Amino acid sequence: MISDRPGLQKSIEKVHGLLRLLLRKENVYSISAVLNYNPVKNKIGLIPFIFFITSPSLAQQPTERQQVQQVLHVIFEAFSEGSVAKMEQALTPDVKILETGEVWTLDTIRSYFARPRPADFRRINTLDFFQTEVEGKMAFVSYHNTAAIHANGKDRIVKWLESAVLVREGKSWRVKMLHSTRLKPD
Repeated sequence: MISDRPGLQKSIEKVHGLLRLLLRKENVYSISAVLNYNPVKNKIGLIPFIFFITSPSLAQQPTERQQVQQVLHVIFEAFSEGSVAKMEQALTPDVKILETGEVWTLDTIRSYFARPRPADFRRINTLDFFQTEVEGKMAFVSYHNTAAIHANGKDRIVKWLESAVLVREGKSWRVKMLHSTRLKPD
């Protein structure tokens, strides 16, 4: 049912509104003329017609690159929140994280999250992607990661240069490998 799909209903309403506008522009007001109207005849009218038909679906669906990048945002939100469950959703079961000379697995991550945190702990990550490539069921991402961390009444900034390999499992992307190199402070 259309009412169950508000995005579809909105798209249909846009198309109807655009058709009404185009038809008025062509001085077409009768039902039979509407049924026989061909927007291809009016090439100028065809451009907005195509744009309005396709734009709602494009605006609602994130691109593959955005989906891949979102997974990395989820990982660092999980670090900030201390959420093992959120982290596990974004990682493959056999993930390897190469963290400044150490190899981390899911077990390493669980141990990391099990440690007590200061009561005032806050972490905000900013990811600056400079390469995101999607090839079939694999994606390769390179980015700068900056974390603003507050703990025990002190603030600090930590920066990394990171790359990740993601695989598509069903409809979801998950990180299979992440390599992290800590950068010297500015």
